[in-house]
Parts: sequence; structure tokens; C-alpha cells
Amino acid sequence: MNEYQGMRWYKCDLHLHTPEDSQHWLDRETRLGDPRRSRIDGKFDEQKIQETARKYLHRCHEVGLQVIGVTEHNFSARSEPRDWFLLHLIEQNNSVARDRGVAPLVIFPGFEVDIGYHVLCLFQPVAKQKGLEEINSVLTKLGLSENERFPAGKIAQLRHNDQKVSLKKLLEIVQREYKGIVIAAHADQKDGILSNSDHKGDYAHPGLYCVELTQERPDQKYTDILARKNTDWQREGFHPAWIMSSDAKSLAQNETGQPKANSLGYRHTWIKMSEPSIEALRQAFLDPESRIQPAGEDPAKQEKHACIVSVSVAKTAFLDKQKIVFSPNLNCIIGGRGSGKSAILEGMRLAMGKDDDPKLDARAREKVERIQNLLTKNVDSEVRLLWRNGDGVEDTLVYSVPQAGSGVCRVDGRDMQDLTAFLRDLPVQFFSQQQLNQITAQGGNVLLALLDEFAREELKPLLQKEAELRREIEQHFAVTTTLEQIEKDLQRLHQEHIELERQWEARSALQEDARQHQGLKAEQAYIQKLKNGLEDEGARLTAVVDDIYETHSPLGSIVDRWPHGDWFKEKDAQLWQAKETLKEAVGQAVATYRKTFSSVFEADPQWLEIKQHHEQADAEFSRVCAEKGIAPDDVSRIQEISQKRTGKKLELEQKTKERLRLQQVQQRLPDLFHALHENWLACFQVRQRLADEITQAARSDNKLVIELHVEYFADDVLFQKVWGKLSLDGRTKLGRNWEEIGSIVRKEYLSERAKNLSERAKSHPSLWDMLQSWMENEATTPDSIRTRLRVLQLSISEIKSHLFDSLRKTWQDTRMMRLDDVVDLVLYCDDGVNEEGRISAGTLSDGQRNTAALAMLLARGNHPLVIDQPEDELDSNFIFHQLVPMLRRLKSSRQIILATHNANLPVNGDAELVYALRAREGRGEKLAAGGLDRKDVADAVLDIMEGSAQAFQQRKEKYHF
Repeated sequence: MNEYQGMRWYKCDLHLHTPEDSQHWLDRETRLGDPRRSRIDGKFDEQKIQETARKYLHRCHEVGLQVIGVTEHNFSARSEPRDWFLLHLIEQNNSVARDRGVAPLVIFPGFEVDIGYHVLCLFQPVAKQKGLEEINSVLTKLGLSENERFPAGKIAQLRHNDQKVSLKKLLEIVQREYKGIVIAAHADQKDGILSNSDHKGDYAHPGLYCVELTQERPDQKYTDILARKNTDWQREGFHPAWIMSSDAKSLAQNETGQPKANSLGYRHTWIKMSEPSIEALRQAFLDPESRIQPAGEDPAKQEKHACIVSVSVAKTAFLDKQKIVFSPNLNCIIGGRGSGKSAILEGMRLAMGKDDDPKLDARAREKVERIQNLLTKNVDSEVRLLWRNGDGVEDTLVYSVPQAGSGVCRVDGRDMQDLTAFLRDLPVQFFSQQQLNQITAQGGNVLLALLDEFAREELKPLLQKEAELRREIEQHFAVTTTLEQIEKDLQRLHQEHIELERQWEARSALQEDARQHQGLKAEQAYIQKLKNGLEDEGARLTAVVDDIYETHSPLGSIVDRWPHGDWFKEKDAQLWQAKETLKEAVGQAVATYRKTFSSVFEADPQWLEIKQHHEQADAEFSRVCAEKGIAPDDVSRIQEISQKRTGKKLELEQKTKERLRLQQVQQRLPDLFHALHENWLACFQVRQRLADEITQAARSDNKLVIELHVEYFADDVLFQKVWGKLSLDGRTKLGRNWEEIGSIVRKEYLSERAKNLSERAKSHPSLWDMLQSWMENEATTPDSIRTRLRVLQLSISEIKSHLFDSLRKTWQDTRMMRLDDVVDLVLYCDDGVNEEGRISAGTLSDGQRNTAALAMLLARGNHPLVIDQPEDELDSNFIFHQLVPMLRRLKSSRQIILATHNANLPVNGDAELVYALRAREGRGEKLAAGGLDRKDVADAVLDIMEGSAQAFQQRKEKYHF
């Protein structure tokens, strides 16, 4: 079951003929015989006419029709109701629909008559034969009895007392007396109302609500008449709507399955209705701009915007259990005070996680919290909201209360990794009247935030790029610090290398003497090593033999008990003797080995000369060192110094290469800042373009309603705050004049910025970089700045010293800081030329500011917009002449949900869904829901918003209408 009760598009063909008129019906196979119901065994056989009716109905469904008007010429030539084809269509309708699994057709019964041109007369759908008999009697009352309608087989013109029936008479009987509707048929054809200037009087009749045209793109002369451009065809008030119908006389289709000319489905019209009725048609004809689209595809399929499908509340303290299924277009929630309008909107806000809106001021926050407390008072309270995004994907958002006063959000059936991010990115905006006022508060930044919200997708990559550039610039600032440290390291390394060079050069003259002296020392060490080795090695051999000897344990009395003890004693004694012999032999050999040094060296004739050279070496080297002024002990450091000298040189080369690399990296810093400034400018251009689009979209009757202006890098409040953080001790001359310096710097920047923007300059440096360039090259400082600084007895170099040295890191951070763009909004008078006022000047009243805010909100975006009582503090003139046309123009491209007390919004805005609430026993409950073409909805609007039909009528009479 479809729970939606509001208005929707229906595919309609309100001018159909059937096999009822066999003379003009083109399909031989579906023509009705004569008699239409043959007798079999004395009973009428209706099988043929029923089968034909079913074929007709099936074809209606095949071409997608949902609503048809059956308008036979002069109703029927038959007097027996069971012979009427229309009766069988009605009787077979439900059965065919069941077979196809679709809703039954809505069939408007009626007839087509000739009053000098053809007109269609349609009546409320009927379910039984009696209803058709009453419609048949209407034609008799108009002057055509059953036996006069087809003289000699021809279609008789509608006449009464032998006079042509006027349109006025037809309207009185059909529309006023029988509550039907009259449509001028094929008005653009030769027998149509618009084809003959004699019919101008009939065209001017206010009771003619609609004409039928036969061309999807009508001839210019007919559109000029209907659009009030042809002054010869005058008419007070609204001009008739126009529709297209097939005037079908066949079920035929071509080889591709498409209807042939004047076949069923050949032409159609989309009409928006809550449910098809004569009243729904009448209202659609009164408001064709909103409710009628001749031909084409289903308009609903062209609506791809995201929307809130439905919201339901249960177990809340203030609202009865109920569910609202919204239209994707304009929705108005109405009700008296205390009926729960705001509570429903706040429940939706909670379910979508939008309850922490930073735009809420204290007054708005107080109201929101009061309503939210009511919603969360009961444990197990729940708000369920069905959300559909622009791609048609649906999610159910739930706000439930597990314990009193504490609610939680979730997405039903999904395990969300980051629920907060998901809810934050839902493209829907909630506004109360107080928030509308806050949007345009003077000195606030809500307008900028709102503009950025509209441009979120365009700005997102730019803001991401800005963050990347900031990080890269910070890294390059770190490179600058590293470079400064490297410069200090290079100075130190240069000095250390120079000292090592001097030490090495002073000792290099002794290098040959040192090498020879070291060689002699090495020879002495070698000889001593040999001597020590002979002693050590002899001692080790003696110790081994002593150990072998001493570790022998002779056999004692233990062997006396051995069976062969005496034999073992004898062998043990022999071994003991062998060890004694070994010990003596090794002792003699060691003594001989120790004498080897003397036999090897002293027996050699050169030994004495070498020995004397060794004994003189130290004395000679000491003499040479004394001549060079160097202590002999320092000579041993030559190798160490040489190694240090080589290492220091390598370290110096590596540091120099690192400095070169970082200098090359550092050279990108200006390019990075240029890219950052271009990124800021790109953000500004997105905002500026969007502001222009909003300005144009908000036009009414091609007149300006509002105008948005965006100033680049212009937030003076933020500048003052940032400049103040750069200040220094007020006891210094620079500190005392810091604020004035900021003012003159800002003034010069604004002048330069205006020049760049007017000349569309490609480069737009920030205020900070402009000051940076002055400090790096004082010659670039404007004369006006230098003159003023001289008056203050200050200079750019003092500012440079303060920012570059004392506040280095703070200044670096400041250079990356973007001053916000400033958005201003101008509200125009009704003439679209003169200004009513502007936000920046503080010349708008609260009502005017709300007017401007609404115009801006409605003029941009295709996301849902939910507003609580937008009409507060707005004058009725603006609501009717500007707000209502804006709602009507934009509701097809976005969902709008309003809680309202003003009848202009649902009635003249032609809301697709009006949901009426009433307070009963302290709780808000549903009173009615649907479009204004539902009587219960119209009655609810009258009672709630007009005070009752009687009150409305009394006011109307007092206006001298």
C-alpha cells in the first residue's frame, strides 16, 4: 500500500473515443456488432463487448495511461445502458488491473458536444450504471434527447429550443449544477475555439478553465493568446490552461509498438493530483504552471535530487504515533499552537544529527532544547527518518531514547565506521526563524559559511590543496631553519679544517725523520720481542715437562691385591724413568734454545753497527725536533692529524652538498606561496560565481530581489585579531604605534588588491606577503608607508627585526593564514533597481534580513531545505509577490519542508503535500494530509489558517471585492 497522500504526476488522456462510435472507429477487429449483445437462449451474450473492453483497457495500460476521459460524441446512440461500451470499461477495469498487477485506471465519464466548436464535458468517476445514466441525462437537459443525437447517422450539434447552446449555458449546467468540467476540444484546429475570432467572447468567460491543443509545440499564434500576448483575445484574470489528448479512434500501433496518429496513447498530458477527481482537474487547470506538463516523460523521473522520504514518531511525550510521507517538492506542515509542528521538525533534525548546529543563537537554542527535551522525555521514544540520496540509495536514520533525557542516533541495518561524518555530510539544512535572522546578522560570518556550504563540492578539493600547501610550506620553513644551522656548522668546520691544515703543515717537514725514527723504534721493538719470546717459550716448555713429571703418581700398595700387581709395578717404574729422562733432555734443549739469540745476532758483523744506530736514534731525533721547535712526542700525532684533516675535509664537502640541496629546495618557497595565493583566489572566485548565480536565481519577474557581493581577503575583524597577536611591548616606540602601522599597511593592501582585481591581475599576493616583500627589499615599500613611518620615527627594518627575529615562528604561521572573504547582501525594493538596504550598513530590519536570507536559501542548491515558520517578521506583500513565486519556481528541483501559519505558502505556493495537525488532549495528532484538491485538506487549511470558511468569506466581503 502506498502511504504517500500528497500530489503526484498522473499520465492522462482526457479525450478518448471508443468502439462506441462504430462509424468513426478505425479498427475493424474491435468494432462492435449490431446488435452489440446477441441473444442466446433468450439471454443477452455480453462476451464480445466485454472482451473488446478488456482489450481497450489493456492497451491503456500498455501505453502507461493512469487517467482517461471517455468523451464520445453526444455520449451514445444507444438507449439501453448495457449497450454502452463505457459501462463495460468501468466494469472490467478492476479485473484487468488485477491481471496486470497495477492500479485500476481512473475513468472520467463524459461526452463531446458541438456548440459551434467542440467541447469536452467530464464528470466525477462512477462505479455503477446509475451514475452513467445521470450523465446521459445531462445531455438530455442540455437539449439533446436520446433520439435526437444522431439524425440520419450524423452527429447533431448541441441545440436547445432550436437555438445553439452557449458556452455560458453549458458551464452553468455542467460545472455549476453537475460539478463536472468543460474543456474546449482541439482548440487549435479548424473547428476549435481559437480558430475563429468570433469565439473571443467565449474565450473570455472565466468559467472556461482549459483548452486542448493538438501540437506539443503549438503554433505561435495560439501560445500568444494563452500567454496574454495577443491583445485581441482579452480575458480578465487567469488564462486557461492547455493540455494535449489523443482524440483516439484506434488502438493501432506501428512496427515499433508506438501508437499511430490519433491512436490511443498518441498524445497525453501529465497532471499533478492527490488523487484524480474533477476538483483535482479544476485546481490543476487553475494552476497549470505547477500542475500540468503536456506530453513528454514522467516529470517525477526528472527529479533526481536528494530528499527526506518520510518521518515517523512513536512514544513521544508530545506527539501521537504518526508517519508523514513527504513529497520531493513543496511540503507544508500546518496546525494551531501546540499541535506539534516544530516538534516534528526537531525530531527530523535529531534523526539527521543536525541538532548541534553552530548557527543557533541563544534564543533559537533555547527553543530547540525545549522541544528536544519533550521528544526525549519518554524512554523508548523513537524518530525514524527515511533518507534517499541523489542516486536513489535509501537509509533509515533512527533517533531513539534508551533512557529518559538521553537520545542516540544510528543508521538502521548498517555498521557505520564514522557515523558523525556520515550525518555531517547529509546535504540537508534546517532553519528556524531565529536562524534566518542569524544568517544575515551584521558582522557575522554565517553568510560566508552558508555560501561555502552551497559550494562544498567545488571548494573541497581547493581546501584540501590549501592544507597540502600549508604542510609543504611548513616543511620549507623547517628547511630554512636547517639551512641556518648548516651555515653555522660550515663556519665551524671551515675553522677546524684550517687549524688542522696548520698543524699538519707544521709537522709535515719532520715526516721523513719521523718515519726513519719510527722504523728504528720498530726494529728495537722487534729485537726485544725476540728476546722476550725466547725466554717465554723456554719457560713454557720447561713448565710443560715439569707438569708431566709432577703429575705422575707411582703405584702403591693398592696393586698388592691385583692378580698381576708385580708386573704393573715393574712397568710403572720404567715409565717414571722415562719421564725423568725427558725432563733432563728438555732442560738441556731449552738452555741451548736460549743461546740462539747470541749466536744469530752477535755472530753477525753488522749487528754492532745496527746496535749502535739504535742507541743513537733517540738522541738524533730529539736533536732534529729541537731544530724544528717541536717536541718529539708531538711527532707521533702527525698520522692522527692527517686522518682528522681528511675526515674534516670530507665532512665539509658533505655539508656543502647538503646546503646546496636545501638551497634548491628553499627556492621553491616563493612558488609555493604563489600557489597558495592562487588557491585562495580560486576559492574566492568559486564564491563570487556562486554569489552571482544566487543573485540571478533569486530574480522575480526578471527584477533583482537580492544581490550578493564577495570581497577577497577582506575580513577586517580577523586582521585586527591576527595583527594584535604580532604586537610587542607597548612601552617601546614600535609597540605604541603597532595598531596604527597595521591600519596603514591594511589600507595600502586594500588599494593594491582593488587594483589587481580590477585589472584581473594573475598574481594576488596576500597582505602578509606584501609586507614580507617590503621587509626583504625596503626599496619596494610605497612612499606613503615610508613617509608615515618617518613621521613615527620608525623604519621597515625595525618591523623586520621584530617579525623575523623576535616572532619568527609566529610570523611564519601568519604568512600562511588566509583572511576570510567577506560576503555582503543587498535587498532591493519591488522595482528591482533601488536598494532597500544592505547587511554591511546595518540598514535592514529583522523582517528585511529574513526576506534576504530566504531569497538566498531558496535560490541555490538542490538539497532539502527545512524551515520552521519562515514567514515570521515577513510582510505579506513579500510573501505573496516574491517568496511564493520563488517556492513555485524552485520546488521542482529541490525538496522544501515548511512549518507555517501563513496560508499563502501552501495555497498560492501550491504545496504538493499539506500535513495538518491538531492538538488533542495535550498531544499533536494528524488531522488531514494531501494536496488542496482533497476536501479534508482544504477544510483543514480553512479552519487552521483562515479561521474557518465563514471567517474567510467575511474578510473577503470587507475588501470590497
